[in-house]
Amino acid sequence: MAVKDKACKECGHLTKEEVCENCNSRQFVEKYKGTVVMFDNDNSIIAEKAKTTGNGKFALKY
Repeated sequence: MAVKDKACKECGHLTKEEVCENCNSRQFVEKYKGTVVMFDNDNSIIAEKAKTTGNGKFALKY
């Protein structure tokens, strides 16, 4: 059985790890709604509106 991603409570970054690679937080939620993948966070209007930092997979509502 595949392990589902967890959303970081601090930044929304999705990960399977025990520590968030984006902000080093250890607080996660397993239920979230919607995902967005950022490839170029610096030039993205969606990243600005979603208030994401860095590139990668993020939960929209957590």
